[in-house]
Amino acid sequence: MDLHSYALLCSYITRTDLTSLQGRYAASWTDDEEITATFEGERGVIVIADYGRYAPPEFQAYVALFDDIVEHIDWSPIETPADSR
Repeated sequence: MDLHSYALLCSYITRTDLTSLQGRYAASWTDDEEITATFEGERGVIVIADYGRYAPPEFQAYVALFDDIVEHIDWSPIETPADSR
């Protein structure tokens, strides 16, 4: 993750009052994705689950920003001891 993306993500999390959000949001339909985000900071651990992208815009913006950052990471497999046999 580049420094700019990290700073943007930290700034967004700092400016958003995550404690005002509910712990779980769910749409009434089935067969959709669920996103769970865990935030750990000065106020403790906050877990927010969103089924069907039903959470408020504050959470949706965080998810979009995080997805964009993850998309630009150069992922590579990690070799485990079992892989080297």
